[in-house]
Amino acid sequence: MGWMFHVKHDGQFASEHTSTVLRWLRDDLGISVAESVVSLSLQYLHCILAESTATNLTSVKDPRDAARLHVLDSLAALPAVAGAPDGTLVDLGTGAGFPGVPLALATGRPTVLLDSIGRKIRAVQSCVGRTLGVDGGIRGVVARSEEYARDNGADAAVVTARAVANLPVLLELARPLLTADGVFVALKGAPTREEIDRGVLAANVLGFVQLNPISFTLPGGGERRTLLPFRVVRDSRVAIPRRPGMAAKRPVA
Repeated sequence: MGWMFHVKHDGQFASEHTSTVLRWLRDDLGISVAESVVSLSLQYLHCILAESTATNLTSVKDPRDAARLHVLDSLAALPAVAGAPDGTLVDLGTGAGFPGVPLALATGRPTVLLDSIGRKIRAVQSCVGRTLGVDGGIRGVVARSEEYARDNGADAAVVTARAVANLPVLLELARPLLTADGVFVALKGAPTREEIDRGVLAANVLGFVQLNPISFTLPGGGERRTLLPFRVVRDSRVAIPRRPGMAAKRPVA
């Protein structure tokens, strides 16, 4: 499944951090990932850090912290993504391309990096092309998620979102993008009980069922992380997508 990619640039940055990220994934999180996936993800990150001096893609400047907080954090979502059916991954509010790019490399899924800010997508697409040599597998799209849903319909097997909005809002934005048995995964820090409870209420309205949450501590720094996966099981009770901004202005729960 998936597409072919090749390494265009080795880079000292990737060689310095690959073994550490692999060890964190294997020993601390129990996740097995190919070395080439981590190396390519780090090469991509190196390009993003260079681009960020002009476009402010990430506030994380320290290379070790960037490897943890972007590449490691993204690949830590693999257990939650693994339960989705085969098909396209859409990364909502992708920002600098995380978790979308590392997950695309690890799973081989065709991937859409979706963001409403054009300068971010232009930088992300440039780094994908320059460092990964990907032919058609990862595509950046400038659009609001509601607009993308109207134009493309429910064609995503899995949708991810990291630190974009509150859970009820994310569930509403993700739902019209997903196939009948698709999976949405929210990557959160330490969400409040209230946010999770409201998310579960919204999920019920939108036709999701909650899957088992996954909580862990991010190796190398101790930050708390929670993965909140949901699967589509029935039609939404409300008409979606609504107009851009309505999910945040008037949440369904």
